Amino acid sequence: MRSEFDAAEEHLAALIAHTRTYSIFELFAARITLHNAHLAHALDHGARALECYRIAVRLAGADNFVALSARAGEIILLMGMQAEGLIPNEPPVNKKEVTSVAKACRGMGGTLEAVGHVLDALVSPEILKAKQHLKASLELASRSQDNHLRAVTCSQLAAGLGAPPTKDAPGILPIVGNARLSLWVGQKFLELYRRAGKDARAEKQAAANQRLEETVKVLAVRDINVSRPIPL
Repeated sequence: MRSEFDAAEEHLAALIAHTRTYSIFELFAARITLHNAHLAHALDHGARALECYRIAVRLAGADNFVALSARAGEIILLMGMQAEGLIPNEPPVNKKEVTSVAKACRGMGGTLEAVGHVLDALVSPEILKAKQHLKASLELASRSQDNHLRAVTCSQLAAGLGAPPTKDAPGILPIVGNARLSLWVGQKFLELYRRAGKDARAEKQAAANQRLEETVKVLAVRDINVSRPIPL
């Protein structure tokens, strides 16, 4: 989806219309709802994203790719929202459940394997163990050219859970994926560059952060098409 949110909404609307026209919507309902969750998550519409993730889990049924993707997205979103005190009525995320989902994700291989390592890192009580999980996730994400997942992993590394990213990881982050996430990661990298006395890199990162701030301001006034109900 990158940052082309208008195009993403148009494609989702067309997909929903097409599947309903040919009476095959139920076959793809779980995956379509998951895409809606990802779009809402990227636009920082937490409540809608959370609802879509949970519906996608129910529609997908067993622990298949869609169900695990939705469950992982729900967990990560919940942890972020709870950390910011946005959903005080939600019970805390169960660490055993996170570990269980992480194990299932790793068993899927590919992108979900990398996601599983991120989940393990988030609940790991040991910094070194968390570092190992994040490095494994970064390696898998880099190998699959998944820039968004690389940004997620780098955000945790920059937060102090591990070493600086490897040479395969993005240095000055481009404006792709979730702009808010990229800005947060960029700010962390800026702190690291300044602390290390890397003035040239710090200057470039500051310029990139400024562009990201402008993008975030645009997103702040852009609203998701909430008039379209969650596809059921």
